Amino acid sequence: MSETPQTLTWAAYREFMYRVGLRSREYRRLHAIVAAYPTPEQRMNSPESAWIRTLAEEIKALKAAEYTARLPAVQVARCPYCDAVIRLPFDPFSLFGVHPLNDTTRSYATRGRQAVCKHMVTATVAVSLNGLRPDDLPTWMDHADWTLRAAPHLVPWLLTARHTRAVIHAVPIGRLDDPEFIPRYTAYFTVYFAAEDSNIQDDALWVGTEFGWAATEGVQIDEELSRWVAAGRLSWLEGPEPYRLVNSPAEAFPYGAVTPRGWYRIGPGGLVSDPKPFHLVYRGPALAHDDSLPRSFEL
Repeated sequence: MSETPQTLTWAAYREFMYRVGLRSREYRRLHAIVAAYPTPEQRMNSPESAWIRTLAEEIKALKAAEYTARLPAVQVARCPYCDAVIRLPFDPFSLFGVHPLNDTTRSYATRGRQAVCKHMVTATVAVSLNGLRPDDLPTWMDHADWTLRAAPHLVPWLLTARHTRAVIHAVPIGRLDDPEFIPRYTAYFTVYFAAEDSNIQDDALWVGTEFGWAATEGVQIDEELSRWVAAGRLSWLEGPEPYRLVNSPAEAFPYGAVTPRGWYRIGPGGLVSDPKPFHLVYRGPALAHDDSLPRSFEL
């Protein structure tokens, strides 16, 4: 019987980052050499190309065994319909977990099709930098701009079907340049659920991707969250873990005024763009739980 991999500790995480960093820097160095060959054939058949392929496999295996399999399972919600505790694998140690080189949050879109909870549809993540410049990431992660959503928000079409709800919860993220884990940034999880008798899967309502799961990009966004709490569609978590589900009073909702809103871009050296507003903004009503609207917007 194989043993369950031990959950990552702060020390083990830093060791993993060091090891994958060595390989990633060598990977980039070899790419620069290959690019200097004059013909495609020479580039393809160069010894450096062969080593690049070997390094890519090493990095993939290292991430699978020492990172992905060992990520903490973080509670991000409770199901409003069956009260199941929803835990998702998440990297709380640094922004590496939401970096394009290693975006572990992409898998959350498929969780409704896996054994988490039969009511779960999908989940999204926004990350607030809390006024900090994210310059703690190593230079081998510095070669591409990347974008993040800055504050909790809703994908309204998931809540304009009958008998659907969402749950928001905040999870802290640390920095690599701290001597120990210290909460610095904040990840805001929004997890969506549908009851068995919901009409969210109806052809007239469903907005999906080519992969068959719920779309969370390129659809309308609503940042006015408190009205969905008042409508009974949005809840949050409180208390010691396992956290309990809370949906009232509406005045106690803790995430209605998080700023800045919109989305931002992180460039080399941790340079952060000014927040940019969403263009596809929902202007419709916050529906009661028993109500439904026909889909009036597309991807």
